[in-house]
Amino acid sequence: MPVILKYDEEKQWLDLNYPLPHKLLDPYPENDIEMYPVPNKVNKPINNSGDILEKRM
Repeated sequence: MPVILKYDEEKQWLDLNYPLPHKLLDPYPENDIEMYPVPNKVNKPINNSGDILEKRM
């Protein structure tokens, strides 16, 4: 699962001396993210086109 950070957390995440990076791993707010299905074409690198990520309902 990828890590989704808020903008103000990016520098802390990349700072090798930041003492508590695991504290940044809170669940991302459900209301702040949009999810939609994408075709299986995204699983193949040969399909290098932005149109496969377009929202389709």
